[in-house]
Amino acid sequence: MSVFEPASMMVKCDPRHGKYMACCMMYRGDVVPKDVNAAVATIKTKRTIQFVDWCPTGFKCGINYQPPTVVPGGDLAKVMRACCMISNSTAIAEVFSRIDHKFDLMYSKRAFVHHYVGEGMEEGEFSEAREDLAALEKAARGCQKRMLYSTAAETALPCPCSRGRRCILSIQMLARH
Repeated sequence: MSVFEPASMMVKCDPRHGKYMACCMMYRGDVVPKDVNAAVATIKTKRTIQFVDWCPTGFKCGINYQPPTVVPGGDLAKVMRACCMISNSTAIAEVFSRIDHKFDLMYSKRAFVHHYVGEGMEEGEFSEAREDLAALEKAARGCQKRMLYSTAAETALPCPCSRGRRCILSIQMLARH
């Protein structure tokens, strides 16, 4: 399925470098449950997409039978069916690493900091956000390493983050726990 290809991701990230913890595929248009089930079965049998062992279901699928709508004069072509995937993968660690590096370069020069401080933000909040992102990156890498070690032993272990619960990497990467 093309939704699992690196070119289909919203960030420059190769999901083959990590393991999926969750995957939700939302289909729209001319799609029937039989085709969706066949696609999921193919993914599971080929094993090209790796999932953590402690997530028994792996997939959530939804179908909206209405075809995708397009804005007249817009850039998107009219299609009869589409699939949108939302997933949680340990491969996001490479994205966090790039963001950390770029943040460090800009923050060392205090680039744009005055704009945020002028709007009421405190400089300490930058450091907190940087630490939170570093913790997420570390948790993702730790989860990936645990999966590599546990796969060799045929037993996968959940990845506890520093706060004592399973490692859940989300889009809200800078949200406070």
